[in-house]
Amino acid sequence: MKTARAKNYTKAEVKILKDMTLSDQQVAEMVNRSRQAVYCKRWTMKLYGKKKRVPVTVNKQQESTVVSGDIIEKSVANTVEKIVLGNVTIDLASKTLTVHF
Repeated sequence: MKTARAKNYTKAEVKILKDMTLSDQQVAEMVNRSRQAVYCKRWTMKLYGKKKRVPVTVNKQQESTVVSGDIIEKSVANTVEKIVLGNVTIDLASKTLTVHF
């Protein structure tokens, strides 16, 4: 079975295609194409799979420091609340030692 190839997309149709807040079905109805044709065109335009990377900011109060040594100086102990050594967590604020199994 041979299918006819549709004409090229107009600038207005491409603008609608780029609006990723609309589903493929909604766009297909707007531009009078099939849902599969809209999906394929968006895929060739590389509109799928993009992840926006947001930089992560760390709050100083919630930060835990990983120390890979046995000796912790007193100045470090005053600024750090938690020390994580593999599966062992030392909470300096409440003076507790937690081992995770």
